[in-house]
Amino acid sequence: MHKKIVEYYAPHMLPLIRSKKVGVYPLQLIRALEKKYGTEWTKEFVRLCRKHDVKKSVFKSVVATGKEIELFERLKALENTIQEAKQEISRGRKPKL
Repeated sequence: MHKKIVEYYAPHMLPLIRSKKVGVYPLQLIRALEKKYGTEWTKEFVRLCRKHDVKKSVFKSVVATGKEIELFERLKALENTIQEAKQEISRGRKPKL
């Protein structure tokens, strides 16, 4: 809906809007996570979900079933694996995956 409003009222801004990733996770779920785990943990969790393209439907089902800690741990492990692979590549070695 936001994009349609921008298209109508400010078409010169459309390239800027298209270039940004807009978070689509429901704010009420994010607020519920903040109450349960705190703001810092929730920011990190949402950042990891966005970075690794976790779909909105998956995000909603994970939070609804209370498995957000499990997803967070998996995303952190993935993040660590990616960092280790980047370090190996920068050293000129073949990464261990």
